[in-house]
Amino acid sequence: MLFSPNRKCADNFLVDGNVGCTVDLAQGRRGARVAYAANGSTRIGIGFCVQRYQQITTFKPERFWSLKTYVIKDGNEIQLEWDRKKLFDFDVTVMFQKMVTGDGILKVTDISVKEECKARPPGLNTINLLKVASSALGIGPQIAMHLAERLYTQGFISYPRTESTAYPSSFDFRSALAALVHNPLWTNDVRALLDAGFVKPKQGHDAGDHPPITPMRLATEETLDTDAWRLYQYICQHFIGIASPDCRYMRTSIEFASGGEAFHCVGYRVTSKGFTSIMPWLAVSENNIPAFKKGDTVSIHKDIYEVWLVNLLTSHELTFYLGMKVLIVMVLH
Repeated sequence: MLFSPNRKCADNFLVDGNVGCTVDLAQGRRGARVAYAANGSTRIGIGFCVQRYQQITTFKPERFWSLKTYVIKDGNEIQLEWDRKKLFDFDVTVMFQKMVTGDGILKVTDISVKEECKARPPGLNTINLLKVASSALGIGPQIAMHLAERLYTQGFISYPRTESTAYPSSFDFRSALAALVHNPLWTNDVRALLDAGFVKPKQGHDAGDHPPITPMRLATEETLDTDAWRLYQYICQHFIGIASPDCRYMRTSIEFASGGEAFHCVGYRVTSKGFTSIMPWLAVSENNIPAFKKGDTVSIHKDIYEVWLVNLLTSHELTFYLGMKVLIVMVLH
């Protein structure tokens, strides 16, 4: 179906005065037509937008099935993941379902516990700032760039047009952090870094232009407009985050076997929040699972005697199979 261009949407693509770009999206019988052109020194492209658009418009749904097995341990219901993940043949999936149903017992075959870490992000460049502004803050690229430039001219942040995510070795992180210490939103995080010792950001990309976007002096919500404050707040949180330690957590993986098929479940327990204390949207989701020992056996949960066949193409059609609580799901992927 053909549609008229949306001027407001088109304007949002103009994120730099030195960048010109055209996007022609016309939906016809033969699919979509996309034209993209960009030029200029900054090269804040929209290539990723065009690529994603093409993925969506050329996507062909394909049905598959997966077994979802549940067990009860210490009063907690635990969903296990099938090691095969998914099959594209319904009859084969039902065959494996009957094998597991016939066994009815899950045996713990292996347990692994190890510490892992989630690395803090690198320095903030323009492209990542615009991505966050659009996806998380709901601020279009053009407006976000205008706000960033105004914050720069007011002296609150460094130059906002940069491709670099690496800081020069001479950058004074202590002074930059000290400038933010009096804001109650992150004063505890900043004081902890100044007292215990901050961590220099991990090595990023040095494009040879300008340092990553950095808060230069303290601002308050009262001194800035709503959207300008939200953008400034993110820039501050990102900077504090890159100077914080990595997030560390314990990962527990338990392997099960039943009817010749393998299943597993994974639990996460955070031991040190690190940078996710100031950037909670990147936090590791904790999922504590009960303790098991190798060789333990547990019955497959039969509190609800049904197996569901869910077709997301025709969601009103449900086929119920009596047996263990194994969920066979047919979905689009």
